[in-house]
Amino acid sequence: MKNKKAKVVKSRTSKLQKLRTSGVVEIAGIKFYTIRKIARDFGVNPATLLRRVRERKLRAKLMGRRYYIAEDDLRAFLTTPTIVRSREPKDKKEKGIDGQDYTA
Repeated sequence: MKNKKAKVVKSRTSKLQKLRTSGVVEIAGIKFYTIRKIARDFGVNPATLLRRVRERKLRAKLMGRRYYIAEDDLRAFLTTPTIVRSREPKDKKEKGIDGQDYTA
């Protein structure tokens, strides 16, 4: 009998471990993704996603010590247009002591 109990406990813990490592949790029919899972799938740093959560641009729920993002909130974040600031190169002109431009 001890072996059966040990196997049941082991199977439960392995299922829980798979759930934690997969990064996807389903609660009441809603899929929640961990920040680590989203970062890995989209190729961004998890710190970037955490920053977006703190800036309130990305909705997340704190459960325990982890943030979980609902599938609908992730979809809304991804479809929201964002303003991208372009970085225009500054004109760097070298001037001599006399004020003349010496760049070619």
